[in-house]
Amino acid sequence: MLTSETIIQKLKLTTNNNEFYVKRDDLLPFCFGGNKARIAKTFLEDFKKKRSDVMIGYGNIRSNLSRAISCMCSAYNIPCIIISPDDNTLCNKSSNMDIVSLTNTKIVKCDKSNVKETVKKILVQIESNGKKPYYIYGNELGVGNETVPIDAYFTVYNEIIDQSQRMSCDFDYIFCACGTGMTLSGLVCGKLVSLHEKKPNIVGISIARKSENEIPKILNMTSAFLNERGIAFNNCSIGESFVFTDEYLCGAYGTYDDDIVRTIREEITVDGIPLDTTYSGKAFNGMKKYIIDNKIKNKKILFVHTGGTPLFFDYLHNNCQSDVIYECNQHEKILHFLLDVDSLLPTPLSTRVNISTYTEKILSNGTALVIQDNGKIVSAVMFYDNNHVEDRAYITLIATLQSYEGRGYGSLLLNKACEIAKSNGMYSIELETENSNIHAIKFYQKNGFKIKKIDKKTHMEKGLR
Repeated sequence: MLTSETIIQKLKLTTNNNEFYVKRDDLLPFCFGGNKARIAKTFLEDFKKKRSDVMIGYGNIRSNLSRAISCMCSAYNIPCIIISPDDNTLCNKSSNMDIVSLTNTKIVKCDKSNVKETVKKILVQIESNGKKPYYIYGNELGVGNETVPIDAYFTVYNEIIDQSQRMSCDFDYIFCACGTGMTLSGLVCGKLVSLHEKKPNIVGISIARKSENEIPKILNMTSAFLNERGIAFNNCSIGESFVFTDEYLCGAYGTYDDDIVRTIREEITVDGIPLDTTYSGKAFNGMKKYIIDNKIKNKKILFVHTGGTPLFFDYLHNNCQSDVIYECNQHEKILHFLLDVDSLLPTPLSTRVNISTYTEKILSNGTALVIQDNGKIVSAVMFYDNNHVEDRAYITLIATLQSYEGRGYGSLLLNKACEIAKSNGMYSIELETENSNIHAIKFYQKNGFKIKKIDKKTHMEKGLR
């Protein structure tokens, strides 16, 4: 079974004298579960109904949906292709990505500006081979399957009502994380057609999108799903059946703050429930704030845990995104970081160059690889790999904020810089450090650099070929 009924667990949380419960969809018995396991199942059912041969998904291979679809296809021996957009994340190993790699899923990279063309090309290619492709979003325009995944949580709503009756616990509120809106739309559809006398308030906590963009989408998807089943509701009635809030978005998708981190730590240590910084933890924290902000008291509140357990372990492993390396092109971000680390350098950068001018030079002619924590650069390496006369790259700076030292960031950044320089045709990469900086020399040696010469400074080099 890909999915089954999941437990509802009572929490120790008592904010505003409310009773809190969690619908543990993270415990679904298929590949770490979550809402994406349920949604993958709906795609599988539609795939079989349409007698398709090849499953095609779209999304980052680090995503929960890519994991669920890849594993589902592997379990049922279905050829699977994931079209994954390139992004500026250069080194971000993740558990989801590792799981996807265990399957026979074919990954096709594409530029975000070229998704439509890539999807169309693959569909045509498969059809020309006499096969029938199934693209989870319908056609190359993303039209055709909008209502398919909604069925997953349309069913779950009834499951929740059945469980609440067995528990003699009518819920006053149901909260869930809201990204694409499929889960929320399903719950809303379930509520609208339910014959149960008491209907809980449904609140979607946005983890990705602003209200002005997401609410119309939810209204349209909900209306379309119900219309397909011969059930008519106007948008006004649908809109009155749920709340969508972006008040707790914390900036954008994938961002989080210390408050969210505290919530994650509390839930794993108090109730034994893993939450992640992208979806469940962000939404759970948003739920708590919503309850306080709206003075909700003495109610029975259900939080739908939409999974993402691999992301929880990524959070633990990365210690707030420690393994995620980005190429940064933002002048102000780099400048602020350089000003922060200036006094930490053996020879302050400000005594040698104008830091603002140096930043501009890096952005124009070099590369800045960074590790961030909550949007702030905490470690960086800056290098040039444009010397195609000698095919030699040069590291001009590597630094880490003092409070982030000892986490291995420097080695991660160095290794990635070497990898990029090599891919750009460089045969070696060089740097120099103070003769007296024995710690730095040993660090570079540990990472494969050798002393080339010593004069006023120690010159070191690492071969890339």
